[in-house]
Amino acid sequence: MDMPGSLADLRAGLDRQRELYRRMFSHAVRQRDALRSGDTAALLTIVEEKRSLLAAGEEVDRALAPWRERWAGLRDQLDAGERAAVDSRVAQVEEVLRALLALEEECTRMVEEGLSATRGEIQKVTDARK
Repeated sequence: MDMPGSLADLRAGLDRQRELYRRMFSHAVRQRDALRSGDTAALLTIVEEKRSLLAAGEEVDRALAPWRERWAGLRDQLDAGERAAVDSRVAQVEEVLRALLALEEECTRMVEEGLSATRGEIQKVTDARK
């Protein structure tokens, strides 16, 4: 089975993906902090920056897609050292992604709790007017 590029391309793509996820994680930390402090201006900045990171992530994902689609067959063609190097990078990407997703879920819960509290306040005002 032919490889969709060089192993150096694959390693570079995985490294870029890992770094993007790390940057996204850093943005998610800032997002959580801004949510906690109620800093709307910071949230708007973070959202704009995040859009750029997501676009870069989609680009990397497209570049890695041919590797993912044929990985089962390609993996067997690699020698043990090459396989270990790629597996290590994949594990690092997965680790950062898991941490990012957990933090994003925390931020989502914070937003939902804020919305719920706001709805409760609106309901109190509405009930007081009756």
